[in-house]
Amino acid sequence: MCVDKRFTPTENVAWFIAECPDVRFFDLGMFRVPSRKTVITVDPLVVECCERGTIQVAGHAFNFPAFAGFKVLHRPDEHDVGVRVEIPWLIWALFGAFRKDRGVSLHVSGIRRGFLGVRHSWRNHEQRKANDETIDSAYPAVDFSELEKSWRQEMAAQNQAAR
Repeated sequence: MCVDKRFTPTENVAWFIAECPDVRFFDLGMFRVPSRKTVITVDPLVVECCERGTIQVAGHAFNFPAFAGFKVLHRPDEHDVGVRVEIPWLIWALFGAFRKDRGVSLHVSGIRRGFLGVRHSWRNHEQRKANDETIDSAYPAVDFSELEKSWRQEMAAQNQAAR
């Protein structure tokens, strides 16, 4: 799928969507955590392409033992969204304060602009086929049967070796 970028009106960026019941964009990034209260800025292109107010934290993982509260901050500028990370004081003192490489992997998600309220968008066979042909036309032909055959051979060899 290509998404028009308002930042540069002559360019498009290709995005790949995870399959889910609604039309949702995801972004995953690793960020430094300089203090126990930190604000992380969400990629402006992600914000641009999502319905206002739908971006949420879908998951996280710290690189040190910690848990935290997360709050999505929608600032007055429509393209400026941050995530406030707040780690409890005792957890910070025990596990985070003395580390120099503190970081968090943050997974955010939002509804694609123009698709708010669309869920389980049903298609008939002809529509599905036309959609597949459109997607296939954007990429060179790939012979998936050969890929599947080699994958099955590799799995059989691994299973044989495990016995």
